[in-house]
Amino acid sequence: MFDVMNKKKSIKSIILKTPIENIHVAPATNSLMQTNMKSYRNKNDALILNNSLKDVKKHYDNILIDTPPSYGHFIINAAFASDEVILVLDPGIFALESIESLHEIFDEYGKKVGKDIKVTKALLTKCQKTWVPFSKTPTKEIGDELRNIYKEVYTIPYSNKVYKSQINGLPISHYKPKSNVGLSYQKIAEAILE
Repeated sequence: MFDVMNKKKSIKSIILKTPIENIHVAPATNSLMQTNMKSYRNKNDALILNNSLKDVKKHYDNILIDTPPSYGHFIINAAFASDEVILVLDPGIFALESIESLHEIFDEYGKKVGKDIKVTKALLTKCQKTWVPFSKTPTKEIGDELRNIYKEVYTIPYSNKVYKSQINGLPISHYKPKSNVGLSYQKIAEAILE
């Protein structure tokens, strides 16, 4: 994807098949995070991904764009290339603070490009339950705050099965689909596809 974002390759030329039927990937490395938002010279710099996807959209029912956890060039491009933006957070102390910054960035670039970016859903990952009745947890506090901002908020339980699925190179839907985390992701996928 670094080469696509630097206009050295077409996205069609980097797409790879996976062992799972009907799932393809356009792989990225850590170098993707090196692209910089300050490199924007005009509004077309925010539309590189959107323009590159035009050649392949007709081949797919859905395209999921997973961005690195940084406010870089790619996250802006991903937002402008998307019909819907789903904010993914963990229940850490800085999660809510990052939302305001992200919305400011989206607003700033949205004005430059002339397109609104709408974050419609939030996904709170690595959620741990407490066994102490009536105690507040970071997951509960952040989840409640997110529900004040977004119409739809989903939670994903913490599970080492996610880590193991990554080691095995399989999505959780194929590694442990009946696990609590697998069923949570299935429920979210079904809601999004509706």
